[in-house]
Amino acid sequence: MIRRWLDLTGGFWWAIFLLLTILLTDNIVIRLMLSLSLIFLLTGHTTLRAIKPVQITGPLEHWLFAVGTGIAICVGGGFVLNLVSLLNPVGWAIWFIAINGVAAFIALRQPYEPIRLPSLPRIRVWQAVTFCAAVGITMSSYWLAGYIVSTIHEFKYTQFWLIPEGIPGKLAVGIHSQECEPEEYDIEVTADKAMIAAFRSIQLEPGEEWGRVIAVDLSHKRVEAKLYRTRDHALYRKVSASTPGAHQL
Repeated sequence: MIRRWLDLTGGFWWAIFLLLTILLTDNIVIRLMLSLSLIFLLTGHTTLRAIKPVQITGPLEHWLFAVGTGIAICVGGGFVLNLVSLLNPVGWAIWFIAINGVAAFIALRQPYEPIRLPSLPRIRVWQAVTFCAAVGITMSSYWLAGYIVSTIHEFKYTQFWLIPEGIPGKLAVGIHSQECEPEEYDIEVTADKAMIAAFRSIQLEPGEEWGRVIAVDLSHKRVEAKLYRTRDHALYRKVSASTPGAHQL
C-alpha cells in the first residue's frame, strides 16, 4: 500500500517541494535538480500510470516513454503558462503540481501494477574512482573559470558620452565609471575653442554613473567635451557632437 502510494503520488509531492524551494530559496542548483527530475522522469511516469496508452513490455520501455511524455508535457506547459502570463518559476511549479496531481488521482483509482526496476550494473572500484575524479576536475575547471571572469577586469574602461537630447541646443554629457577603484574626474566642454561648461571634482565609485544636460547656443555647430582625471589632470576621454538644431540656421 505504501509503495503504491509513493509510486503514484511521488511526482505530486516532488512538485510541491519544488514550489516551496522556489518560494524559500534562490539556490539555482537545488531548483535545477528538482525541475529536471520532474521534466525527465516523475511527471511522465505518473502520467503513464494514469493513462496507460500502450502495453509496455518492460521497465526500460516504460522509462523511455516517461522521458518523452515529460518533455511533451513541459512543451505544452510553456504554451499554457504563456497564455496566462505565468511563464516564471512559480508558474512552472504550479503546472507540475496540477499535472501530477490530476494524474495521481486518476492512477490511484485504477488497479495497481508494480513496475520492476532494472538491475543496476556492477560498478568496480576503479570505475567509481575515475568517475569521481572526472566530476571533480570538471567542477574545479568551472569554478576556476568563474573566478577568473569575476576577478580579472582586463578590458574595463570608463564610458564618456556627449549626445543630443532631442531638443534644439540641448546636449547630454555623462560618465559611467567601470574602474576597479573610486576615481575623480573633471569635464570641460568647448564650442569653437571657447569653454561653455565645466564640471570639477566629480567623484565616482566603480559602476556609478553621472550625467548633466547643457545648453548650447545654436550658433555653435560642433561641441567638444574632454574628460580629465583630477589627480593628474591627464586627458582620459574626448568626445564631440553636433549641436541639435544648429543645421537649421
